[in-house]
Amino acid sequence: MQLRFVLLLIIAMRVQGCSCGGNWRSVKQAWRDSPFVFLGTVEITDPDRDSRETMFQDQFVRIRVDEPFKNVFTGQTIELHQGGSDCAAKFRTGQRLVFYLYPGRTPGSWSVPPCGHSLGNAAPSGDDLLFLRKLPKSAIGTRLSGEVELYEDSAKEAFRRVAGVPNLSVKISGPKGSTVATTNVDGVYEVYNLLPGKYSVSITAPKGYRIAFPVSAGSPSAQSKTLKVSRDETEVELTENGGRWR
Repeated sequence: MQLRFVLLLIIAMRVQGCSCGGNWRSVKQAWRDSPFVFLGTVEITDPDRDSRETMFQDQFVRIRVDEPFKNVFTGQTIELHQGGSDCAAKFRTGQRLVFYLYPGRTPGSWSVPPCGHSLGNAAPSGDDLLFLRKLPKSAIGTRLSGEVELYEDSAKEAFRRVAGVPNLSVKISGPKGSTVATTNVDGVYEVYNLLPGKYSVSITAPKGYRIAFPVSAGSPSAQSKTLKVSRDETEVELTENGGRWR
């Protein structure tokens, strides 16, 4: 189960880009479900321009595998052909990301599914690499993790992520009382092996900021499910060994 709290500077906000709905996958689910998982660097993009300019253009992308986690090898070259829609991911040369890829429509091709956890943060202490670099132990038992992120929007800039919010207390209350996790340098917190039961997760926004919207990601099955999402608090239920994948 993964919970993200998005903070906004107190300014006007507008919404743009691809519209998505449904259940979003947690990092653990993305690793479990995706046939190909790796940390990679985008070596070539054509065209190589801002995503707002290439949103409705086809794009050729070549990616180098830097650190493999599933069914790829170091130095392998991956080529993507991204379609001309606002739901097709677009890239810039030099970008570094965690990729969760699937086979494409033709033999030997690759795809980046939209509206899911297909692209992850390449920060060493980001949620993706914290989990992936601890495998296989990190895949056993329950894992409650998340990010506290700062976004901003203005007349000059598109709605965008600025950074993770470090050193922020995240209160997690459950059957045996409460515990407090602290976000790391990239705004990430994680707690392993919580007992089965219902948990509430909450933060207090720093002065000058507001919580825009919490986002819950994870299995909708009995292993873990979201009970309530509000601006100030999110409730989830974890069952025994919730999130354990074989």
